[in-house]
Amino acid sequence: MKALYPVNQNSNNSIAPGIGRYTEDVFDGFDVDSLGNPWFLINHGYAELAYSVASQWCAAGQITLTSKTPAALNWILQGGLVGISVSGNVLPSGISGGLQSCQANPTFFNNVISSLAQAGDAHLRRVKLHLPSINGPPGDTVGSISEEFNRQTGLMQGAIELTWSHASFLTMSFQRTVAGKVQCACN
Repeated sequence: MKALYPVNQNSNNSIAPGIGRYTEDVFDGFDVDSLGNPWFLINHGYAELAYSVASQWCAAGQITLTSKTPAALNWILQGGLVGISVSGNVLPSGISGGLQSCQANPTFFNNVISSLAQAGDAHLRRVKLHLPSINGPPGDTVGSISEEFNRQTGLMQGAIELTWSHASFLTMSFQRTVAGKVQCACN
């Protein structure tokens, strides 16, 4: 979705791209014969997922490896959660089935946890870019979160004060708080 929305031109490791519902979306918050936009709640969801996984792995002190985990870890470490194209393998040798504990490889383990936390924060930065910083008309005030933000301008549009957007912010914030309180087993 990074290339789909012009508003994502400033995406990088510290600012995740705006994420929409799906690439063929034709609902722009007003009409169904237009082009879709990034949604606040989807960026909140990506951030919540990153914080949740980081806190669970950190609390456990290990990552359970399946046949698909190495590819996912490689994707996380290379910035896939923030829209960076993944190429090659950055995993240390010996990452395969079983468990990857922080005790066995603390540098690798801490890099994964750090990458997840940074990805969550990058999605928050994306959201913050599109929220009002000064009070405007109703629905465009500090603390407002609409349904989506315009793919071109980045301004909020669609349903004003969408409860779902606010709820996704709250659940993401809760998970971020939980992740911040977890003490990694290898620290």
